Amino acid sequence: MECNVYFMFVNPISKLRQWGVRMKEPTISLMVRPTHTMDSSSWSHHSLLLQYRNLLTTIHAFSQNHQPIHLCIPIPHLIRFAEPAFQRDCLTFIENKAAVDSRFSELDDQLKQMKGQFHTALHHFQRTGEVEILPSLAVPSFLPFIQHKTIIQANIELAIEVYQRTFGIRPKGFMLEGSGYHPVVNSILNEWGIRYFIVDSQTLLQATPSPPHNIYAPIQTSHQLAVFAIDEPASQQMKNLLERPHDEHVQLNFNAPTTLDTPLHLIQLAIDANPSHTQTLSQLTTTLSPYPMTTLSNVLDTTPSMDQVTLPPCSQEAWLNKHNDWIYPQLFSAESKLLQLIQDNPTPRPPIAESLKEAIGELLLSQCSEWALAMNHEDTREQGHRHYQYHYQRFLQWYDSMQPHTSIEMPTSDVTQSGLFQWINLEAISSQNQNGTNMSLKKSKHCVLMLSWEYPPRGVGGLSVAVHELARHLVLHDIEVHVITSMAEYAPKYEQMKGVHVHRVDTYFYSNEGDFFNWIFHLNLEMVDEMERLYQEGLRPDIVHVHDWLVYFATDNIKKTYQLPIIVSFHGLQQPRNQISKLPGYEEIHNYEEKLSQIADHVITCSQSMKVDLQQILAIPPSKISVVLNGIDLTPARQITPDLASLRQQYAPGDDQIVLFVGRLVAEKGVQLLLSAAPAILEQYPRVRFLIAGTGYLEQALKEQAKELGITEQVSFLGFIPDQLRDELYCLADICVFPSLFEPFGIVALEAMSFKTPIIVSRIGGLAEIITHHENGLIMENNDVESLVTQLQWMIQYPDRAKCLAEQAYKDLAVHYDWSHLASQSLTIYQKRLENEK
Repeated sequence: MECNVYFMFVNPISKLRQWGVRMKEPTISLMVRPTHTMDSSSWSHHSLLLQYRNLLTTIHAFSQNHQPIHLCIPIPHLIRFAEPAFQRDCLTFIENKAAVDSRFSELDDQLKQMKGQFHTALHHFQRTGEVEILPSLAVPSFLPFIQHKTIIQANIELAIEVYQRTFGIRPKGFMLEGSGYHPVVNSILNEWGIRYFIVDSQTLLQATPSPPHNIYAPIQTSHQLAVFAIDEPASQQMKNLLERPHDEHVQLNFNAPTTLDTPLHLIQLAIDANPSHTQTLSQLTTTLSPYPMTTLSNVLDTTPSMDQVTLPPCSQEAWLNKHNDWIYPQLFSAESKLLQLIQDNPTPRPPIAESLKEAIGELLLSQCSEWALAMNHEDTREQGHRHYQYHYQRFLQWYDSMQPHTSIEMPTSDVTQSGLFQWINLEAISSQNQNGTNMSLKKSKHCVLMLSWEYPPRGVGGLSVAVHELARHLVLHDIEVHVITSMAEYAPKYEQMKGVHVHRVDTYFYSNEGDFFNWIFHLNLEMVDEMERLYQEGLRPDIVHVHDWLVYFATDNIKKTYQLPIIVSFHGLQQPRNQISKLPGYEEIHNYEEKLSQIADHVITCSQSMKVDLQQILAIPPSKISVVLNGIDLTPARQITPDLASLRQQYAPGDDQIVLFVGRLVAEKGVQLLLSAAPAILEQYPRVRFLIAGTGYLEQALKEQAKELGITEQVSFLGFIPDQLRDELYCLADICVFPSLFEPFGIVALEAMSFKTPIIVSRIGGLAEIITHHENGLIMENNDVESLVTQLQWMIQYPDRAKCLAEQAYKDLAVHYDWSHLASQSLTIYQKRLENEK
């Protein structure tokens, strides 16, 4: 297996100065892109392990010299990294290799601590700024030969979805080299907050107007995305260097015209992923060390302006010839068939949803560029034909099996690809197919403006998820929704997320708690300015729905300036939280909560207990308060990979039972109670393992508590976990425990219920309203370790009865916590408020 390596040279001397690009000194950027084939028969755990073990060592070598690099990882590799079988093989591989090769000992130790999770190691490098990771298409395809935006969007969004679930953030850039270009890519990437993408030089050279600096400087599209292009001649020069014998010293000639006079290069070359070539690449780090290395994001940050051009559809002539042109009429017809399936099933449920995902996946695989390229060469032509026909015929089988009144049976799923297909977002694809574009909405009955200090991808607690789910389900009820929120890393200032208009405002980053209130005030000022700008552009909201005290200043100004009705959602109050954790600024926050409640025309809260708190603490009359619960997404996208047995062995070998906690590690979440209960449980049931997933200011103190209790061998602190692993842990856990001391609602309980996991909650706040003791779960007395021990003992002793409770809990979700129904309740409140305004 090979890697493609790209070098990007930036030289401010001569032309860059002439072009007005100001950089202090020459810089170099490097990107490594492991190759991948969609032919699953060639996939090998051993080759992947060897490749990425060497690759991580290379990244580490660069990081030792403070030289950040780029890494473009094929999406199927990310899927494979998350599979328990691969992680198990990784640990075995390390054990076998460590005995004969000590060069990787430090890395191997880290991988052991990370339980063989390569993606966790990569996430660590990215978090520390040592690598910038980019995705490419989920299935490599020739974009100009795809007719419909919906299909291109499905491929791109599948890649970004897997990336986000793996690393917990959105990518900064996207790799299109080798895929050609289609103009719809520009809007799709912009909607996802991508800053830049990389194309072949041919694409840039055909831009209108012609780029004034040829391919040697980034340009900008109409959607404000930066575009970098590959320099093929320089690519060949660098490839020749690495094809020299490994014992020959690598010397880069920076005086050559293709380097010194060129301000920006993306130079492609290939190296085999084995130790000898890794050493060759390490020689390059030494050779390049006099030149500071940076990332393309940093290049953009230091480039004051870029020329704007329009990129045309672009491909390479070799893609289309007499050996492969016959497949495209078939593929165009298949696209139309698929779009009809999507139109006929706008809100599919199992098993139709799973079948539709399989059909989409097989069409994407039919369009895979590998098959068309293989047909170009006589020695691989038959192989290309075979792979294309396999996936194309499977698509037709899925299509035929989904026709009304058909007797054709559905084909079996391709287990080698199911891990990828499951992340296809049917809702987004259906919306795109119906609207034609996500950038325009039909005229809605009403317009709602929301203010929230956090919104995806930014999320500290459950507020972000709750606001987003409410907003997107209001859109499905024909409401135009605009959200003004704070800027999130890697997110654009404006985008549409599932029909919701999201407007993000810039603020500085606060560095300490004392600076937080200043940051909040600045955020509110920016929100006011954004509202003024939107109003001047014609936005006329009928109602303003704001969330929590952090947007009080902006709410007050908007109410006074525009005379709009204000709905306030309180997702929590500071006074009960302060009784548990003595936090700074309590008096100020309480004051803002009071003022916000006073200017509200109506108040919404998420539980009956919160309604009581609002009446007692803020003196809000009950007639002014409505309770609208939070909900849970029960769409088929919440499925997970089936290999749970292997994953269980990593955390609980043998028949050990798993007790899981998911949440922030703060005092109010009560994790300390769970640890205090553990010794009594372990004394009676020694085959129990406690998993603590989350981060927070109490993390170190909790680890010390576990050490003092002598239970460190039975307790695992997992830290931050991506969504996919969280869902897998919910599914394999025997018991979930949420021993909160304060909990306005408890959306984590709904998450556990959605995976039919038995749960124990505190008799506090919204948790005690979600669970009815011995009907759909168990309730422990608040702040009572002995009570928690009793409930844990019961669930461990009677696992079948615990599962019955979990089954009932799952049924309750559809009845009480469906977001569509909850959005209808909010809409009714809006309508009553608007009627009162008349």
